Amino acid sequence: MFIPLAKPSFGPVEKKLVKKAMDTGWISSIGSFVEQFAREFARAVGVNYALPVANGTVALHLALITAGVGEGDEVIVPALTFVASANAVTYTGAKPVFVDIEPDTWNLDLGKVEAVITKKTRAIMTVDLYGHPVDFTAVKKLCRKHKLAFISDSAESLGSKYRGRPVGSQADVATFSFFGNKIVTTGEGGMLVTGSKKIYDTAKLYRDQGKNIKIHPYFHPVIGYNYAMTNLQAAVGIGQLRRLKSFVRNKRRIADRYRQLLKDTPGISFQKEQKFAQTNWWMFSILVDQKKFGHSRDWLIKHLAKKGIESRPFFYPLPELPPYKKQNRTKNYPVTCKIAAAGINLPTFADLKPSQVDLIAEIISSVASV
Repeated sequence: MFIPLAKPSFGPVEKKLVKKAMDTGWISSIGSFVEQFAREFARAVGVNYALPVANGTVALHLALITAGVGEGDEVIVPALTFVASANAVTYTGAKPVFVDIEPDTWNLDLGKVEAVITKKTRAIMTVDLYGHPVDFTAVKKLCRKHKLAFISDSAESLGSKYRGRPVGSQADVATFSFFGNKIVTTGEGGMLVTGSKKIYDTAKLYRDQGKNIKIHPYFHPVIGYNYAMTNLQAAVGIGQLRRLKSFVRNKRRIADRYRQLLKDTPGISFQKEQKFAQTNWWMFSILVDQKKFGHSRDWLIKHLAKKGIESRPFFYPLPELPPYKKQNRTKNYPVTCKIAAAGINLPTFADLKPSQVDLIAEIISSVASV
């Protein structure tokens, strides 16, 4: 028996659309499914514009370009997230400025943001860690006060809601990822969404090698990038997107079951869903208090592996990574360091069976304080 951490779920619709794309011969970045995926995605998250791209990282890079971020600028980034958030800032020549996270949502601690805003600060990038939305209203208020761009890294939160509305429409620009372990996958892929035509047009220009076909098929007024999504990927995405609601529903049931089964286990705690949020529980996660649980986080990961259960530790604190450590002081991120050292992501894929959740929870609870 082996239960993976993540597993994509494909149905007949995805296979039918991929075959159709192959039959037409349009398999690269030109094809009807690319635009169709963009339209359906924009409608799903409640925005005017959606731009399919090669992956979530390049979506972030494009978002930063549209905000005018460049050499010498600073962008505020949470200290606990996947490294792509910081790397995308670095690609522009700007510097990521890390801020600690909240102990309950594990998202950017807005109470600590103003202290690091300088004349060089150009934008705030938030991340909906493991699917839980940030308090978008509070972030927008802060951005307006300091005249900063608001970029939402929503790579993990597709299908989550903020005050009843889908995540994606709250920031100046938001980005999503369709990597193989995401709630909707195209293997590799991403999406940039916005309510601004100016932002959309700029992102599209840079996505397509800086090409402006209105002037000439091969006129390039800027140095752009090859960041396009293929028609094959978009075909998969259309089929996946149509199943998003069922994916979220299943994952919320899985999370509820985990919480019910583990709530009385000594030393185990969870990410706390806020009243303003309805998370997609992209990756249900636990914190292990070694003293109360009786074993370390790393011991539990190894123990689960011996039982055929794949899990993984939380992201590494970004300020402690070699490319960023010299420009940051880890003592400024106590919550990040504590949570990163205690966190485990558990299997939460949409097709995970209740009996499998029961087994995983039993393995964890059975060794508590032993």
